[in-house]
Amino acid sequence: MANAIQRNSTWKPTWQNATETISGSPLTSFLHEKGGAIIGTGGLLHQIAASDISALADHLAAAATVGSMTLVNVESSDGVLCSLLQELGADRFIVQYEMCLSLPNPS
Repeated sequence: MANAIQRNSTWKPTWQNATETISGSPLTSFLHEKGGAIIGTGGLLHQIAASDISALADHLAAAATVGSMTLVNVESSDGVLCSLLQELGADRFIVQYEMCLSLPNPS
C-alpha cells in the first residue's frame, strides 16, 4: 500500500498522516486496479493517491458509501482532489496554517 501511495501521490502527507505515524493503527486499505490506493481508519482518511482522475474519483466515491469520512491536511493546491471532494458534497470546515518562527541564536 505504501508503495502505491508513494508512486501515485501528488503531494507528501503531513507528519500526522505519514506512513510511519499511522503504521501502528488498525487501518483499512484499498488498492485500485487502475493504480492508486486509499488508507484510512474509523472514517478518517489518512492517505489517498491515484494514477489518474478516474481512479481517484472511484476511490472517493467508494469511501463515501461507507459513511461519513474526514480528510485531514488536504493540500489546498491539489485542485483535482479538492474539486472531486466538492462534487461529492464535502465541506471544508477548518483551514490550518503551518507556521515557523526563527529565533536568534543567543551567543
